[in-house]
Amino acid sequence: MSCLPLEQVTSLLVGCAAISVVVGTIGAILQTRIKRFLAFSAVAHSGYLFFGLCSFSIEGTQSFVIYIILYVLIGVGTFGVLIGAQRGGLSTSGVISNDGSFPAVNGRSDELAHA
Repeated sequence: MSCLPLEQVTSLLVGCAAISVVVGTIGAILQTRIKRFLAFSAVAHSGYLFFGLCSFSIEGTQSFVIYIILYVLIGVGTFGVLIGAQRGGLSTSGVISNDGSFPAVNGRSDELAHA
């Protein structure tokens, strides 16, 4: 059984990462629902993570770890805002407006809007 050379594996992973970033970003741009937007955003972020791993270096691994920690913290904060909005009686399935705001929170809950 033969293995693929490291260059081919790296090229394959970089290609998959690039496709993930493009599909996730375009998909997120086209969304009007916040939950779908976050899902497509996660697809794009997984591509960014793969770029760090594709370097097969200590720096790439360190950047991967830092990125994943920050992404988890930001994700928890984002879902915290959505849960807070839902508990406050605001709709979390609301539409994202053209300027990128979340109108269900805007003007109704200053604390959530600032978060």
